[in-house]
Amino acid sequence: MNYAVSLAGRASWLSLPNNITDYLDPLPIQSYLPGFTWNNPCVNNPTQFTDTSQICATIKRWEWNFGEPVSGVNNVSSLQNPVHSYSVAGTYSVSLIVSDGCSLDTVVRTVTVTPSPVLTASSNVSICNGNNTTLTASGANTFAWTPSAGLSSTTGGSVNATPTSTITYMVTGMNSNGCYDTSSVTINVSSIAINVSAAASICSGASVTLTTGGAISYTWQPATGLSSTTGTSVISTPAGTTTYFVTGTDANGCQGTTSVTVIVNNNPVANAGNNVSVCPGSLASLTASGGTSYLWSTGATSSGINVSPAVTTVYNVTVSIGACKGTDAVTVTILPLPIVNAGADVTITTGGSTTLSGSGGGSYSWSPSSGLSCITCQNPA
Repeated sequence: MNYAVSLAGRASWLSLPNNITDYLDPLPIQSYLPGFTWNNPCVNNPTQFTDTSQICATIKRWEWNFGEPVSGVNNVSSLQNPVHSYSVAGTYSVSLIVSDGCSLDTVVRTVTVTPSPVLTASSNVSICNGNNTTLTASGANTFAWTPSAGLSSTTGGSVNATPTSTITYMVTGMNSNGCYDTSSVTINVSSIAINVSAAASICSGASVTLTTGGAISYTWQPATGLSSTTGTSVISTPAGTTTYFVTGTDANGCQGTTSVTVIVNNNPVANAGNNVSVCPGSLASLTASGGTSYLWSTGATSSGINVSPAVTTVYNVTVSIGACKGTDAVTVTILPLPIVNAGADVTITTGGSTTLSGSGGGSYSWSPSSGLSCITCQNPA
């Protein structure tokens, strides 16, 4: 059996005696078969190096040199299975030194790095929510897009994108050698939210102001009943219940539409009753209808009131149903007192009679009744 002294990679400048004394511990010479493999040797792509060394002892150290000094500290590695990315295509001498702590061995292999594709993709773009845009890529043989959300396809040099929110798509292009390059494109999605006044309830003939916001310009429709069809604030006086639509446009030209309904309630039909004629000092009973609440020009708030005007008077009443109102009027006419004439005084003899005749009225009542043939006749006999 042959024995030797391991120098653990160090050089000996002095010769050793032919006979090694017994106090040196003999170490067997290790049998090394160093080696490694690699894949994907492309420019700017990570090349995976895999240690395939076969030795008798356990390897404790790996020393890699990738043959690319311009990569600086990245040109070396002490990992068993490192990754290195080459910046320039060409042929590189890659070395691996393996050691078990006492002995070491080296293997050198030639690695040919091929060019990667130079990928060109669409520029960043802004679109309106709901719209789509075409994304393109060139410079490779095949293309893969991620994420898939909003894309018409995840492969090909041209795809349609309809994202619902701002998103960045990555595209990976691969050439015939299996080398790849990546690029990205961001689609900024502009979502516009238009706000508008709450639904309004008005009475017939009344107006309401409608307001909106969330954009920089606005268009209202239909125009019926509106003071204007543009602007953040318009006045609505519709003849009947109407739904208005407002479309807002933002700085990117994106549009959003919302609506508001103006409910028109009919005003109540007020009825103050028929006109009344009374004599001076008499009471006139007035009764209104058509609403759920009432207000007379006298201040009374009941549907029916009694009045006794000194002169002919017009009474107004406002009837209401909710906020909607209607008005009507009734006239109380004060009739003039008749000018009564009983005729000239008459003198008669005892037992005699005479005829009394009154004028100026429509009906007559005489008093005292003593000696009269009638009390309420025109000409008592």
